[in-house]
Amino acid sequence: MTETTVSAPAAALAIATQISALAVPLMRSRQPMHHEVRALDGAWFDVLPLPAVAAPTVTLINGTTFARVPVDDPAVSGPRTRSYENLHVHVPWIRRAAVCMERVVGRRVACAAYASLAGDTSLGRHYDDWDGVIVQVQGQKRWRIWADPLAAPHEIVTRPGDLLVLRRGVEHEVSTPQASFHLAFAITSHSSQAGMSPLAG
Repeated sequence: MTETTVSAPAAALAIATQISALAVPLMRSRQPMHHEVRALDGAWFDVLPLPAVAAPTVTLINGTTFARVPVDDPAVSGPRTRSYENLHVHVPWIRRAAVCMERVVGRRVACAAYASLAGDTSLGRHYDDWDGVIVQVQGQKRWRIWADPLAAPHEIVTRPGDLLVLRRGVEHEVSTPQASFHLAFAITSHSSQAGMSPLAG
């Protein structure tokens, strides 16, 4: 597909279907991490609105410092990673993808976006309390991932269309070699009314 041949509704359906088709089997496999290169067609994102302006507030991240501010605050343009939360509520095509996953895994799925300029700082080595499905939309993000906390980390770079699955509790650290925009779908431990086939764990 190309930007000139795919419509916005078709792109939204393709993204929702492909994320679930790839991510859900990986979640069932219990692998601590998996990187799927070019899992999604970049042209699908070209015809859909980037969600950064949809969230009412932005969380600015600088190392271990967080600041939640309104989207029109001048600080938003500063050199810090910006997190736009609850996009599964505010952006219809992202909601569609979240619901698609919820129906299969039986758990609630939330989505945030992370926007960084090249060299912006973010969190250091940390882990999340949810299973994460990362979709790189623009630019590049460098990841160091400790699938085994006692071994050397895996080092990968996500590029547009890449999908990265990180299980809950897997330590990771990110940096930004090139201006980056990615989505993070968080598969929570809370059950979802949309769920049909609950995933253990």
